[in-house]
Amino acid sequence: MAQESKVNIQALNDAYLNDSVANKSIKPSQVNEVITDTLDSYLNVVDGGNISKSVTGTPSEISSSDIDLSISNHYYKTITANTTFSLSNIPAANMTFVIKIIQGGAGSFTVTFDKVGYSVKYISLDLDATVGAISELWCRYDSIDNTLYVNTQSGFIAL
Repeated sequence: MAQESKVNIQALNDAYLNDSVANKSIKPSQVNEVITDTLDSYLNVVDGGNISKSVTGTPSEISSSDIDLSISNHYYKTITANTTFSLSNIPAANMTFVIKIIQGGAGSFTVTFDKVGYSVKYISLDLDATVGAISELWCRYDSIDNTLYVNTQSGFIAL
């Protein structure tokens, strides 16, 4: 996705969410659901609907740095050091998943992926470096080109 398209999608999404929460047409607790629905809708258009599952359910904590894609498609981790994630149980079909990253310790930590057995394309990987800040990695594994696409959304606040 071109950078300008990413910025336009983000601007529209932010405007919609800010307006919707302010006008109480959605609850703050529904924001993540709206974001993942928007992502899934976009990927369905781009990918012709070949997504194995949408991002739903209770997030699973990443205990080490391995993300087992057979467990869930919604993960979270508080990072207290620079972290390199690896993927296991990569599906045969395309898949979307979200990783919620919380900056712990002194903040300013980074995230990368190990690229073992697949390639990685970072659309954006700019984490909010502030202690306690939340950034979400929106990830799409494409089985056709064996590539993980990663885009970061930051600036979430607790409501």
